[in-house]
Amino acid sequence: MGVLYIAGTSPHCGKTALVAGLALALHRHGKAPIALKPVASAEDADNAFFRHLVADPPALDGLPTPLPADGVLPARATEALRALAQGSRPLLLEGLDSVLLGSQGQASTALVEATSARVVLVVPYRPDLRAEDLESARSHFGQRLLGVLVNWVWRYHGHRAHAQIAPALERAGLRVLGLVPEDRVLSAPTVAEVARCVEGEIRLYPEKGDALVEAIMVGGWALDEGQYVFSRHARKAVVVRADRPDLHLAALATSTTCLVLTGGVEPVQYTVYEAEQTGTPLVWTRLSTLAALQRLEGVAGLATARVPEKARRFADLLAQHADLPALQSALLD
Repeated sequence: MGVLYIAGTSPHCGKTALVAGLALALHRHGKAPIALKPVASAEDADNAFFRHLVADPPALDGLPTPLPADGVLPARATEALRALAQGSRPLLLEGLDSVLLGSQGQASTALVEATSARVVLVVPYRPDLRAEDLESARSHFGQRLLGVLVNWVWRYHGHRAHAQIAPALERAGLRVLGLVPEDRVLSAPTVAEVARCVEGEIRLYPEKGDALVEAIMVGGWALDEGQYVFSRHARKAVVVRADRPDLHLAALATSTTCLVLTGGVEPVQYTVYEAEQTGTPLVWTRLSTLAALQRLEGVAGLATARVPEKARRFADLLAQHADLPALQSALLD
């Protein structure tokens, strides 16, 4: 079967999301891919996520392997990769953060050569993105480069991306495999990430730590009735003092992913009962409401791609905004 090596121009550009999304897209077509980050620690979180996501992961002897200082992969790891590449299942490899520099660049070349992989380069969108910015990557991978996927196209920049940037890349000989737009689901933190951000603990329904938070609201004084105010956003976290059951109940009557109870006091039983009835996690923190909100200002930038719902969403976006047949064909040859 075919092999795709998912490379990126920078960390956090969307490599994990693309590997997971492609794996699910293949599953939807009855295939059983292998998804792997071959150069990583044994406890790497991406590989743990891939094992959870992909049915029947194979036993891997010698993989993953830590990055050697000289970039030369151990023979045992190289042999294991060749065996996987020659097997009957499509192979998706998540690349290193830098495909060009030092030991990471050397290891990237070794991975591609050992598996005869085609390379997909994931590029974060910029309004001034030019083919010249990607020339070094094209020279590095040569004929192995299948194409470029531009990720996280800003809202209201779709026309510019389609009418100017993609044609310019194509004229320069770079195949554009997709223009994937920014998406609220993909940028959403989980309840567990919100809890860590506010130094809190999930007191109720900790098993829902992977639930996504698409908006953050504060429980405070408002001229309108509380339930009306909280109904403005769905799948939200409401940051509110733990001693305000009136606001808790109003928020719980709407689409709320979790309550973040601040101030370090215990909530009353009315709140706990309603949260139990609605299946809503309660995050408890000693921070004040203001301090918790300040901590949460940057939580979207900490959000991980390692959530099954995000993988499903990225697979949907690939079907809508990428040349999915070309990507699948490279894996099924």
